[in-house]
Amino acid sequence: MVMELVQQARNSAEQRRPLQLVAAMNVVWPTEPECEQALDFFKQFHLSHNLGLIDSLIASLAVGRAATLFSFNAKHYQCVPGLIVKRPYVR
Repeated sequence: MVMELVQQARNSAEQRRPLQLVAAMNVVWPTEPECEQALDFFKQFHLSHNLGLIDSLIASLAVGRAATLFSFNAKHYQCVPGLIVKRPYVR
């Protein structure tokens, strides 16, 4: 999600980079059922698996759309049922 990329920025130059990267991409907004699913994931896995709020929203979008999530943080998502996570590339 763009918000998560922007959150990591330490200054305005670092904030511009991810925004430029995703400018040509389609923005996908969560539906109400996906938001409800995100809340369910968050309530169920926040304390037991340290699943963050934004991560639960990202997971619900991927699960709800039967999409593969590409992330280096596969560990954060391993608790989410039905979610397929792959590394985007080898570092």
